[in-house]
Amino acid sequence: KADYSFTDDILVYASYSTGFKTPGASPDCFSPVACFLPVAEENLDSIEVGLRTQFADGLATFNATYFYNDYQDLQISGTLPTGGFTRVNAGEARIQGVEIEAQLRPAQGFTIYGNLSWLDAEYRSLNFAQAGLLTGSTTAAAGPTCGGAVPGLPAYEQQIIDCALGLTLKNAPEWKGLIGFNYTFPVGGGEVFLGADGAWEDDSFGLVANPPGSLIEPGFRLDARIGWRSDSDRWKVTLWGKNLTDREYWRATTGANQVFAAPPLTFGVDVGFKFE
Repeated sequence: KADYSFTDDILVYASYSTGFKTPGASPDCFSPVACFLPVAEENLDSIEVGLRTQFADGLATFNATYFYNDYQDLQISGTLPTGGFTRVNAGEARIQGVEIEAQLRPAQGFTIYGNLSWLDAEYRSLNFAQAGLLTGSTTAAAGPTCGGAVPGLPAYEQQIIDCALGLTLKNAPEWKGLIGFNYTFPVGGGEVFLGADGAWEDDSFGLVANPPGSLIEPGFRLDARIGWRSDSDRWKVTLWGKNLTDREYWRATTGANQVFAAPPLTFGVDVGFKFE
């Protein structure tokens, strides 16, 4: 790892690391041929480059990070289209992305902040057995993801591999972002604080095979809070609301008929007291 500081306010860094995940066995035993299949060791090479800055005596900050992860024998755990929960190797994969965050304090007690991330995750190499597991395809029939592949034809195996290489890694939205603010001002022996956050997340899939029933669509969500704390910081009361737009979406899924809903519009009050 190397760090280079040009001034007190700017830092550029770069790092390289490598690691592994221990081998094991799949817990899937839904069929004799799939029972406790061995899972090979996963290896990772990771590169990260970043920028950290601070301006105007700390009133403004800007940070940016790029990362590149190269996986060999990627281990994936999840629910397959057949309904079995398993752990398998998924060949070679690449996950790279950029993360940006900024903060600005334009006035006393007022802070604006935000972040944005971009993610590119893809499989780079798969054999037929791995592709078949990811897509739910076998030598007897094409799975739900690879409709149109015809078993028995010479090109069938390559069709399944090409189909699997086009899948999106599960729980890997391409874009995510957030913007918000905090504001505080003195009131009666303490201070009032209020703020809000608006977050947006791109669609992603909850299952490795990417079937339509596993699409997760968070979209835009809005949270807010307002409260009062004493000057001694012993008392604090907060009124908060989450998902104020009452966005309905699935946070996770194990199939078209098995989903986990995100919390709906929710309000609450927190009261805190510190003992000294």
